[in-house]
Amino acid sequence: MIIDVITDKGINWMRYSSDIIPRLGETLTTLNPEKKEFVIISVDHLIGPKFNSDEMRQELVTLIVKEN
Repeated sequence: MIIDVITDKGINWMRYSSDIIPRLGETLTTLNPEKKEFVIISVDHLIGPKFNSDEMRQELVTLIVKEN
């Protein structure tokens, strides 16, 4: 699934792909171009059906983060 990271100031910080969904209160750390730490303050899930199936799956997760 795709994960979007947006700061509490509305800045779209990054987008990445992962099979693991970060949880509320966890910390994300970036290393390039500089080291920054963010605390997750909100997690929103967009779900949709798998192709030709009634099974639902996560398609997009949006994290709202606050810089530590």
